Amino acid sequence: MKHLLAANGLFGLEKLLVVVPGLNDIGGALDLTYDFASFAVDNLQSLRRLGNLISWTVDPNDMYVLTQDCAMENYDLEIMCRKMTMR
Repeated sequence: MKHLLAANGLFGLEKLLVVVPGLNDIGGALDLTYDFASFAVDNLQSLRRLGNLISWTVDPNDMYVLTQDCAMENYDLEIMCRKMTMR
């Protein structure tokens, strides 16, 4: 994913939603980790929405760390981690 963003000049994204079709409620369905979420937060300066981490492979403790880091840095960023249906 990091290469995809860099190779296509996507560092100006405001929304980065990587989801599975249908109901997003299965943890670990996508092989995206805390490291990628942290990379996105640190490198996508225009990012305002990141998700849906419920389907990613992100440990609850790492999710907590990520949200706390964003709060401490006062980022205007919504980290999505909830059941949702993508059509």
